[in-house]
Amino acid sequence: MGEAFDIPWADRFSIAAPVLLDTDEEGDSEGGNGGAEAAPARSKVKYCHECNEGRVLNVWGRPGLQLVCGDCGKGYKANM
Repeated sequence: MGEAFDIPWADRFSIAAPVLLDTDEEGDSEGGNGGAEAAPARSKVKYCHECNEGRVLNVWGRPGLQLVCGDCGKGYKANM
């Protein structure tokens, strides 16, 4: 009794921001565009559709999807 002990642990829910590594093969972080940052490509796009029944339907998906409403047969439009 009275002996000290350690409990090793790691915080699974840390609020620290992730560290991003520079993966540019040439080591040029400017990207060759004069120092202006290029906007990252969108991985998801919001598609909207107003059905004949008056409902507004929203779907998120990758760019270029061709979605069709199962009720009225009309297509969804991408909101950019």
